[in-house]
Amino acid sequence: MNLRDLLDQIFIKMEPELSKAYKEDYHQRGLSVSKISIVLGIILYAAFGLLDIWIVPLSKESVWLIRFGIVIPILALTFLLLFLIRNPQLVQWLLASVPLIAGLGIVMMIAIAQPDELGYRFYFSGLFLTLIWIYTFVRLRAVYATTVAWLITLSYLTVLIWAHGYLLSPETVYLFINQCFFFVSANLLGMVAAFSLEHNFKTIFLQKKRREDENKKRLAELYELINSSARSLKIGERLINSSQTAETLSENYAHKLKHIGNQIETFKDEIQRLEEGLHKIQEAMSQIKSEAMSSFALLKEFNQAMANFATTT
Repeated sequence: MNLRDLLDQIFIKMEPELSKAYKEDYHQRGLSVSKISIVLGIILYAAFGLLDIWIVPLSKESVWLIRFGIVIPILALTFLLLFLIRNPQLVQWLLASVPLIAGLGIVMMIAIAQPDELGYRFYFSGLFLTLIWIYTFVRLRAVYATTVAWLITLSYLTVLIWAHGYLLSPETVYLFINQCFFFVSANLLGMVAAFSLEHNFKTIFLQKKRREDENKKRLAELYELINSSARSLKIGERLINSSQTAETLSENYAHKLKHIGNQIETFKDEIQRLEEGLHKIQEAMSQIKSEAMSSFALLKEFNQAMANFATTT
């Protein structure tokens, strides 16, 4: 496996359309958390104003101007804009400006603090809170979070060099190296956390996308099965209707055949009655013929008797 394949696995390279869908999903799932983080940031940023009384007593008016007059109003305005902007890319830029302004505000407070104030040396701890906020809670994408965090870090190191003169004496050089070690380490850990979170978000998104595609495929198969079943039902209905029609025709033909059969039986009965009547007529004719023969024989005998009588006379 080469370095490019390893980086693709770590950062999960996506196709443009899939990457666009991921950004939209990331925006939808992370927007509410981002709003909460800004509200919490405003509360904490304002609460540390009480600490200014003891940490930067000489510079507290200028620090409060930065804290309450610049940073917090911008954070509040950004919070309101999140309810109006819907473009995921613009939202990321807007969210990136939030910790950047907050971090640069702390850097400005450190820059204007007096050397005999505690904030001059110890207000950098607020930057570590800002880095934690950037890498985990604001829901910036890893690239934006890394960029903002390093800009704040470089701004702070620049203040140490140019405003506080940390490179002018051996003691402060060691302090500067110490700060560099802490901030570089914090950023590296934050980057690992940010990219790990984004890797997990991408993995979850791809798994959800895969399940959605499988569900769509199964749903399409189900629709096809339903359509096939519907077609089969229609064919079955047509067959049932055809069989019912055939059954109706069969019943009609059977009824007609039965009627014809009944008529044939009636004709048979009539023919039988006619045959019986003919037979009776034939018997009557035979009887009439027999009686006619008898009458003819009697008439012949009568004529013979009359002839004999005439001869005798």
